[in-house]
Formats: sequence, C-alpha cells, structure tokens
Amino acid sequence: MDLSLLNIFNPGENRRLQFRAECFNLLKHANLRLPQNDLKSRAYGQILQAGSARLLQLAVKVAF
Repeated sequence: MDLSLLNIFNPGENRRLQFRAECFNLLKHANLRLPQNDLKSRAYGQILQAGSARLLQLAVKVAF
C-alpha cells in the first residue's frame, strides 16, 4: 500500500509553496523476487532476493 500527503501554502499573493510526503510499501510487506531458474544451480527454485522495503520521499516546490 502506498500513501501520499500533499499540502499547499500561500505565503504571498502570487506565491505558492507545495509540500509533499510519499511512502511506498507503507505496511512493509515482503516483495520477493522470482525464484532461481538455472537447473545447474544448487539454489534452483529458491528465492534468494527480496525487493526494496519501505521507501519515504519528501518534496518541496515553490511557485512564483
């Protein structure tokens, strides 16, 4: 589950300040990669890697 929060401030007449916070994989579920498919490998059929865990991102944009 991903989440995004956005707030816009108006500090002046012709100015706008936008603050944004984003979170990817909010509940921190395991994102498993595909299993090994090399028949010669000892790890055939095993999942040896997982995807990225939780990712947070902040951004500020100024428009004038």
